[in-house]
Amino acid sequence: MLPITAIEYNAIQQPCACMKPSWVRATALIALLSASTLVTGATSYAPRQNRAIADSGTIRVHLLGHAIGHERYATHDEGSELVMTDTFAFTDRGGRIELATTFRYTRAFESLHLRAAGKTYRFVNVDAEVEVKNSRATVRNLGDSTNAPVPKSFFALPGYAPLQLQALLVRYWETHGKPERILIAPGDSTAVVHIEALGDARLEFGSSSNISLRRYAIDGVAWGNEILYLDNESRFAAIVGGKYAVTDPHEMAPYLIEDRGLFQGRSPMVLRPGSTAEVSAICKLATETKTALVPQGGNTGLVGGQTAQHGEIIVSMRRLDKIRAVDTQS
Repeated sequence: MLPITAIEYNAIQQPCACMKPSWVRATALIALLSASTLVTGATSYAPRQNRAIADSGTIRVHLLGHAIGHERYATHDEGSELVMTDTFAFTDRGGRIELATTFRYTRAFESLHLRAAGKTYRFVNVDAEVEVKNSRATVRNLGDSTNAPVPKSFFALPGYAPLQLQALLVRYWETHGKPERILIAPGDSTAVVHIEALGDARLEFGSSSNISLRRYAIDGVAWGNEILYLDNESRFAAIVGGKYAVTDPHEMAPYLIEDRGLFQGRSPMVLRPGSTAEVSAICKLATETKTALVPQGGNTGLVGGQTAQHGEIIVSMRRLDKIRAVDTQS
């Protein structure tokens, strides 16, 4: 039996071992509900609700096993709609990072209005608003504004935080027939989320205190794949990121050696973004932290330009493999 603190620590200890501090904070946050809440829920779960209901809670944010902040949210009922207010906050290098969010949605988890302002990282500013009226969405993001028809599968989400909003995203996915892709806003035309159910996980706190959690893979919210855990009442339980931040030497080897074996590089990490928005976020953070990057396509170059010769971080484009358009005239 592992205490909840050990589960938090072990879940991210290995992926973080080779990362630089600035990249650790961007890729390896794990957040969990307080242990007391989880243990109480283990003995008094209610059946999962098919429609949204009022709720409130506190989520603890951990980094490398240490509590660095929290997220507090409350949802209240307004007839056919619900409104969630949320404050996500943690301490980074002595400074406070805070994001304040208000989210209005239907009982079928459809987005009506989102307002989010603050930071999700010390270099990442958030100032976003999404308003849905008459089947059209007005999206304002960092001074830019667009208006477009609401796609069939759509959800308003400003980024990896608020964490509780990701739980509502999964509820939307389940309620609306588990669509293959969900367009999220704010974001560019490539801001698409894919969700996959991974089955159940079971935590044991004692002979009579067991908790079952449902696991989901979420791709497209943060740059990388996340594993989200929900309890039997579909409340947020935990999240782990980092699948597409490769640090294992064996997994990194194909990215460091050119096919003919003439060039061999070294790198602390291989990042594998899945959208242009993720590439943009990586480049922005690299510029602000003065971190060198080497972009890599299929690693088939003949002069070694795709090989990280001086310890740069490799940004692999292999997941950017969708055909967006075909020019038949050419």
